[in-house]
Amino acid sequence: MPDGYTTILCISFVIHLHGLGARPTDRNWCSVAAPGPGTGVPPHPRGLCFAQWQAKLYFFSPRLDCTSAVAQVELKWPHASLHIATPALGTLPMALLPTFTLQVGDFTRSSCSCSRSRSSVPGRQAERVLAQAAAFDGCHVPLTMPVKIVGCGSCGVDYLASVAAYPKPDQKLRTDALVVQGGGNCANALTAAARLGLSPTLVTKIGGDGLGDGILRELQRDGIDTSLVLRAAGHPSPFTYIIVDRDGGTRTCIHTPGAPMVRDEMSPTLISQALAGASLVYFDGRLSEAALLLARAARAAGIAVLVEGERLRPGLQDLLKEADYVVTSAHFPQEWTGEQCIGDAMLQVAMRLPRARMVITTLGTKGSVCLLRQEQQAASAERCLQEIIEELSNQTTDSSSRSSDGSSPSAGHVCISSSGVAIQPARVASTSAGVRLQFSSSRDSAAAEASAQEAASKAAALNADASSAHRYIGAHHETADNSCAVAQVFVASAAGLPAKAVADTTGAGDSYIGSVMYGITTGMTPDQIMLLGAAVAACKCTALGARAGLPTRQQLAPQMLAGEKHSQRVDGRD
Repeated sequence: MPDGYTTILCISFVIHLHGLGARPTDRNWCSVAAPGPGTGVPPHPRGLCFAQWQAKLYFFSPRLDCTSAVAQVELKWPHASLHIATPALGTLPMALLPTFTLQVGDFTRSSCSCSRSRSSVPGRQAERVLAQAAAFDGCHVPLTMPVKIVGCGSCGVDYLASVAAYPKPDQKLRTDALVVQGGGNCANALTAAARLGLSPTLVTKIGGDGLGDGILRELQRDGIDTSLVLRAAGHPSPFTYIIVDRDGGTRTCIHTPGAPMVRDEMSPTLISQALAGASLVYFDGRLSEAALLLARAARAAGIAVLVEGERLRPGLQDLLKEADYVVTSAHFPQEWTGEQCIGDAMLQVAMRLPRARMVITTLGTKGSVCLLRQEQQAASAERCLQEIIEELSNQTTDSSSRSSDGSSPSAGHVCISSSGVAIQPARVASTSAGVRLQFSSSRDSAAAEASAQEAASKAAALNADASSAHRYIGAHHETADNSCAVAQVFVASAAGLPAKAVADTTGAGDSYIGSVMYGITTGMTPDQIMLLGAAVAACKCTALGARAGLPTRQQLAPQMLAGEKHSQRVDGRD
């Protein structure tokens, strides 16, 4: 390795305890070559040391000779030893508990820095965690047939630095951990969907650099079709610096975009190849001009369109108008509409987008809200949406149903994270039928318009695009006909997760969207989709980065993926 060259190597090894039976006493050595295109890691035979195990080696440097990298794993209760050998790093022996995720990174010049992530469960609770994992029986049945979905949007690399607290100006501090992994809303959501069993295809544009090669290899290892990804020769791939504030529970992102995908690059041939056999097409709001061509072609072909509203972006409103399904972040509805409360904002979104059958807004630790559009005659009452949301939220909040560590005496675990954290199901409440939704009595439409204009100007300034603020909001008109404001309302809590188990919230919304795509294409009802999304998002938050914590089917209870009724259901007053 030439002096002064910085290699970027991130190796993640995970031992899964799903289906663990009696305490193992035998010993096994396994050698796993670094995965290449088309290479997978087979499950360990049931009945040996661990019912399931997998090793993943992520290489982001094309100059590193990956083909000769070997990981040797010794499984001996209650410890595992991992020995990694590469030409660049030599041999690095490390020991870890079975519930740990080991991360080894070389981020310095001519030297190696290694870190082991701490278990999210204290040692005194290890026995209980292992017992929970042993008793958990995940879903081992694949989908009966492949379900193709398509995603068009961002894809890049995330550099995540975990710190004790967000730095003040001119302050210097050290990281607790540094992780390099694939990122981008669209790519993250497709990864979540792939691990749930769908067959995603990605349409995007990245650089023709070595970083881009690593991006594609990581996606391919998760079964994502990257054959339609365009490469920009001579341009770098997109990347994002993310500062994770461990104590504050926040993450701050600084994004560097790559070469844009222009309209002409979304050719008829590319569109035809992307839509062939697709059940749904998802857009994260980026690449808007090219994405709009694909969205309109999908609608013309009768393929469902899902559009994400994460934040104000130029041209996003045109994409949203093509959507059958809309998923937004907590702040997007109020920024886009200028409304002061979430109920008025979601109602305004639904009225602006009459084609959308379903509008979901994720609210972080407060759960999510869904409006399922109904026919005019289905309205059983006329009520203020904000009041409905508050009422249903109160019904999903049951302080006596969860203990301080996140466990619930009345409901079983619906997911086990790779670090052994047991996740409890969310709770859902809903109106029993469609309701004619009304704005709150305190709503000020003039103030809302002014607030929306201000939000658009701020968004344009943050994107160094101040002269194009009008493209971040567009022209809207009040809807005199309230027929489009009839909907059944669903409110879900967040899934049960101990606060001390939260490592990072980066990509939680992306994981929720991946769950929504799974639910839509497999025929789930809104409440089932929201419950799955809550569990997957909670599991993701147990690991640093947008993808490391994403669960596979085997980590989820079978009923979470089969569309069965699997939680307490509370019907709210109409």
